[in-house]
Amino acid sequence: MRKSPSINYILFSSVLLLMFSILTSCSGDGKLQDQVSGTWKRAQSDGVVAINLANESKSLVIDGKTFPASIENVDNGAYLIRLKVQTESKPAETWTLRQVWNNNGSDFKLVFSHNGIEETLEKGTHS
Repeated sequence: MRKSPSINYILFSSVLLLMFSILTSCSGDGKLQDQVSGTWKRAQSDGVVAINLANESKSLVIDGKTFPASIENVDNGAYLIRLKVQTESKPAETWTLRQVWNNNGSDFKLVFSHNGIEETLEKGTHS
């Protein structure tokens, strides 16, 4: 006669599977870079910022001027990417991109901090 698995074993296995699924879905470092890559319009002024962090050659293009970049740190919990960006007159600077989600979590804007400036980027022309 076969014994059926105990309820505790099934419950424990289910909890482990759920925890593993949550951890693997939240740990995708590439996901945040993919979400912010594209063309964004500036909320406070005219102009666009093209963000290319999803591909091998990473860069930001601000009003037609290209800045080579490398990812220094991705903090998925804070929705934050820290970049080292090459500027023409200075050594590499740290710039940040932070997602700010709306109340229902369906859309986000970017807070872009660079050169002592903080500006909001909107998805209006995000591709």
